[in-house]
Amino acid sequence: MRRSIAFAVALALAGTAAPAAATVVPKLEATSLGGAHVVLPGAAGGKPFVLVVGYARESQASLQAWAHALAKALPDTPLYATAVVVGAPGLVHGFISRAIRKAAPPSVPSHDSRVLLTFDGTGWMQIAPPGNAADAAVFVIRADETIVDSTRSPFGDDALRAVVDIAKGIGDR
Repeated sequence: MRRSIAFAVALALAGTAAPAAATVVPKLEATSLGGAHVVLPGAAGGKPFVLVVGYARESQASLQAWAHALAKALPDTPLYATAVVVGAPGLVHGFISRAIRKAAPPSVPSHDSRVLLTFDGTGWMQIAPPGNAADAAVFVIRADETIVDSTRSPFGDDALRAVVDIAKGIGDR
């Protein structure tokens, strides 16, 4: 009898636990390949979006793989690909910007406002999921600016399918 009462109390308490607070995307500022100042999440226009972020030079291949595959799989979902370069001296910022423009595939116009670069990690570093420096981070973000899912894992078919399923599942929410 005592065991069943304890179980009932534990079950009742488990049902009243407050849900974990959703992470709201902080104000993220960057510069597009064309030189425009872009502020997320506002630039997404109140729509859900996917954000792919490279936090290290060695994540370039991962960033490109994720961005290209997600652009094909989610053609109607705003997608932003961002290189976060923290700690580079100001003297080399122009060189890095040109290198990133050259690395962009021919299908990405140089004025594209969804391919971004920032030298300031404010906000960007706070949302970075743990993971290998060679892996880009992928975030699925709702229209209410909360992060639905984030991953920093190697690019692959299974990982891509999981992100696409989550992004499609939120629709316009």
